[in-house]
Amino acid sequence: QRIMKQQRHLLIGLLVANNISPSCSFDRPHQPQQSHHQQYSHQTDEQQTNENNINLLTYIESYLTPLETTVNQQLFLTQTYEVSKIYKFRDLLAALPIVYDGVGGTSLYLGESSMDLGWEYGLVNLAAFLAQCMKETIQYDACDENNWDFIDRQYPLANACGQLGQSYQDYQCPPGEEHMRCEVDPNMRIKATTHAHWYGAPPGLFCAPKSDLEFVGIWDYNYWCNNPWADPPETCSVYEGQKAGRFDNDEPVPSRSGRTDVEGCCWWGRGVIQTTGVCNFGKLNYYLGARAAAEGRDSKYPEIDFCKTPDKICSSDEHSELKWIAGFFYWMKDVQSYNKDGWYYKTELHKFVNSGMTDVGFIDAISGIVNRGCHNPPCATGDVDGLDDRRANFRSVLGVFGLPLHSSRPPSTLPPIPAPPALPAPSSSSPKETENPALISAFLQRLSSHRSILERKVLSYQALNGAMTPSDLYTFDTLMESVAYAFEVGHAGKRFYLGPPMTQSVEDAETTPDLRFGLVNIAAFLSQSQSEGIQANACDEYHSDSINGKFPVSNSCGQFGNDYQQYTCSSYADKGMECPVVANMKATAVASGKYEKSLYDYRPNFYCGPDEQYTGAYNPSTMFYESGPVANAAGRTDVSGCCFWGRGALMSKGVCMLGKLNYYLGKKAHDDGRVALFPEVDFCSNPEYICKSIESRPTIVWDIALFEWIERIETYDDGNFNYREKLHQFVEGGMKDISFINTVSKIVVEGSADTDGTIQARENIHNSKLPKYNAIPSSTVKRAASKKVLHDLDGNIDVAIVGSGIGALSNAAALARQGLKVAVFEQHQTVGGSTHTFEKEGFEFDVGVHYVGGFSSVICKMYDILSDGQLKWTKLDETYDVMYNAQTGERIEMTDDHKENRRRLTEHFDIDGKAWKKFEKACFWAKFWSFIMFQLKVYNPILLRFVWPLVAVPYRRYALRSSTEVLLEMGFSPDAAGALTYNWGDHGVPPFRCPFFLTALLDSHYCGGAYFPRGGSRSIAKTLTAAIERRGGHVFSLSPVEKILTKKNILQQYTAVGVRVRGVDIRVLKFVVSGAGFLKTFGIGSDAGTKPSLVDADAGAYQRKLMRNVKGEYAVTPGFSDLSLFIGLDRSDEDLKLPAQNIWHLRRSMVGIMIRRLWPC
Repeated sequence: QRIMKQQRHLLIGLLVANNISPSCSFDRPHQPQQSHHQQYSHQTDEQQTNENNINLLTYIESYLTPLETTVNQQLFLTQTYEVSKIYKFRDLLAALPIVYDGVGGTSLYLGESSMDLGWEYGLVNLAAFLAQCMKETIQYDACDENNWDFIDRQYPLANACGQLGQSYQDYQCPPGEEHMRCEVDPNMRIKATTHAHWYGAPPGLFCAPKSDLEFVGIWDYNYWCNNPWADPPETCSVYEGQKAGRFDNDEPVPSRSGRTDVEGCCWWGRGVIQTTGVCNFGKLNYYLGARAAAEGRDSKYPEIDFCKTPDKICSSDEHSELKWIAGFFYWMKDVQSYNKDGWYYKTELHKFVNSGMTDVGFIDAISGIVNRGCHNPPCATGDVDGLDDRRANFRSVLGVFGLPLHSSRPPSTLPPIPAPPALPAPSSSSPKETENPALISAFLQRLSSHRSILERKVLSYQALNGAMTPSDLYTFDTLMESVAYAFEVGHAGKRFYLGPPMTQSVEDAETTPDLRFGLVNIAAFLSQSQSEGIQANACDEYHSDSINGKFPVSNSCGQFGNDYQQYTCSSYADKGMECPVVANMKATAVASGKYEKSLYDYRPNFYCGPDEQYTGAYNPSTMFYESGPVANAAGRTDVSGCCFWGRGALMSKGVCMLGKLNYYLGKKAHDDGRVALFPEVDFCSNPEYICKSIESRPTIVWDIALFEWIERIETYDDGNFNYREKLHQFVEGGMKDISFINTVSKIVVEGSADTDGTIQARENIHNSKLPKYNAIPSSTVKRAASKKVLHDLDGNIDVAIVGSGIGALSNAAALARQGLKVAVFEQHQTVGGSTHTFEKEGFEFDVGVHYVGGFSSVICKMYDILSDGQLKWTKLDETYDVMYNAQTGERIEMTDDHKENRRRLTEHFDIDGKAWKKFEKACFWAKFWSFIMFQLKVYNPILLRFVWPLVAVPYRRYALRSSTEVLLEMGFSPDAAGALTYNWGDHGVPPFRCPFFLTALLDSHYCGGAYFPRGGSRSIAKTLTAAIERRGGHVFSLSPVEKILTKKNILQQYTAVGVRVRGVDIRVLKFVVSGAGFLKTFGIGSDAGTKPSLVDADAGAYQRKLMRNVKGEYAVTPGFSDLSLFIGLDRSDEDLKLPAQNIWHLRRSMVGIMIRRLWPC
């Protein structure tokens, strides 16, 4: 890298000598220096002089041009580590002059022309930009937005109009820019240029008028399209490389926003950071396209109307740089100019460069701005998605760019932070407090900018298929409408708190609103709502308090020891507002299935009424009611008058809160002559209305929750905790003190901020945060299961799989493809077994897999299907293994030609033909009898008991004897026997203990060559986990299985019925698969209590019997532990001329492998 750096500097020096760029030295390019206090006196923050601009741009271009091949091959890679076909470094370089010249009043920052090495700041700015692009789009190799919103296990074609409930054609421009937006043309016809490429992936999005397509259906991704036997024959011809799927337009299928057509829906995301919507495309046209030319402004693309042909961004071969320009436009507007709460992008950029480019805080802040809208997440929207990937991308780009060039810079060379806009001068008019109309507008715009994240992270729940699904009950649009009403009109004379009122004169112009307080307030509200109603997609309260594993019907009276009928109003002013408790009142919660189903839908609905003297309980293990009386935690055994359970986003409950709703918002307010939001509703006599009126009044779930929040939380003050004061302290203290939200949670759950109290119920809810789905996980999956999640899995999964090695994950992926709901439990912090990797000092190491064979068989096709086409393999060299003995100088190469390997071993060790014949015969029978055993165990274990005496002798003779014993008996010399078992490290059991069938399997395993997964062994776990979760399965780490639960069937045989994970028994509907290995599963000598196992001693006794050899010893024993030394090489394979092969370096003679029991390094 140092040599390459010097070569680039030399190139720049030659350009300088020819007056092409500023002067520089041979060793390091530099600018004529001036004193630091003068460095910013001749330039604005965005523009230098035209001459310096040209020089600085030339400097950057000269530096980057030689890196084109390296960038394309090392940075612009897809998830399968193939070079991107869409994003090319040459196109990025073509975009630089355009965005540096300026677009819409801003230009790309390329450094400081008046500083020594000032262009280095520009390189780091580009590196930060590319790090985000690599995460957002380059890894998917897609310019057009993919069809990815999975609804009811299908991909609606109407997703072109907007995904996650959005409508791209309705995106509005900010005030003052409305004139720039594109007009929606219903007659537009556009098809996306790019699309996803996984197995059965949907084709590109498209739009068309209703005259062409009155309605659209789905993409059936499971359809087997290559069917030559059909009449007429069918082929996969929708797009190139298609492997499965078809259009199914038999009936209209709505998108999440309700669209069933694609008319005018041509505004999906495009470009390297997915420019989306009529406003953004309109701005490109206004500044760069045909509209700019038509209105007399300078235009880079006067022939392109981005409002009529937005697809040009992705489809134009002539202007392939457009996909980069669209991304740069966002970067310049939203990232490069970011200046909030004392964090100014350019100042922080200079600090990062000046200090040696080591602080990850800089790229973390940028990732927060791009992914969350703020520099210090979690802000109001959560943690940054894929933060580790973004960091790694940034390090990779800096490394390819050859940065840093120095250890540090003078700390004084920092650009000044722009001053905030000047406040209007004081007026003689008397000031007054006013609700600034811009405040709510700015607040709602800020929420709208995070709509997609809020819908994915907050307004979502875990559906029955296990996938995180945006709620159809708690939607973003209804939230916005309710919040606007709660602020503009208010409830009970109070408004939703968006921050302190601004003081200004009547004549003053609007001041810039401070949204921090309002955003934290809505974040606190949504965090409680997510834990209450949203996570179950439920309007009515649901059973969560189990007594001895059962849900008492009387939980409708109150859960966790509460009595909702006794929730009286404590304030003197509120006395008398409570609803009366009427014993003969009847009410029923909204029937299950009214909305999209969640994991909680199998639980019965609450109801109340006088008809039953006592009530029983619902047993979730049997899914039947059991007769009573069964008491809830408060001792109630009936449901008379128990109609005041929780409803809405906050689960507003009790006679006081429902009475206050009636007094301020309902019929009581109307009857008293006050303004009422629901004048016809008596919330005391008809609380059912809240959840049964959602179709006609969808905002009601938010309206009553916001009323409670304003009335009970925002006004809370017990002398020790004043909500608004603590809110301000939290915001002004950097939003780091978690005691604020913990106390708010206590108030919501218990009604008190008493820090000595307990809120176990809320802790249980918070601990149940469920995993989200990612198309391909950003890193090898690390996702633990809370105990609440484990309890919810009980009786709701088909298959439990113990362990997460490649075998277990492959089984899970295959079963999930058959429609079974699977859950994988791994005790390690990372799933994947021997596919684990780890990173240290910038290097990634594989700890287990180093090559895989068997690709001449069905393995390659199998993993292509199981991974949805995402797992790719690279073939090693023809010589994939080398046996090397440094002591003797022996070197034997193993190739993918099996006959050639035989010839070399025969020649080297003088092996006679009789030994080979015996070996081949023994290999055949060892594999044959092993196959018979495996088939009997899998398909007919009962038959195995009867035929075992017939197969035991040959099975033990050929398969279970040690490899050393078998080979020496055949006449192989110890050296030759050592050569035949040189690669025993592949399975970890040395030859003197290894059953011969393993040696027999390895002998032919690499016929046809050896392969390694692209992207390292972790890509196996990543792609299989994604495929499992895509079909509603679960993969959990840090979730050790403590016991496999068994029971005897009518034939007195043991059957696995579930697993115990962290003390929670999880029963399965189908069966249990153990990928933990024979020893861990059944143990050795566990009947004597010497070795614990997952299966009870009695249940595993017969399996252990099958694994004894002819001497009565266990043929399967623990493998050896090994000490590994990992070496990181800071040059490429090409530079070091490294072959793609393994070297088995033997410390001593090959006899030592057999006799001395030494490990080949």
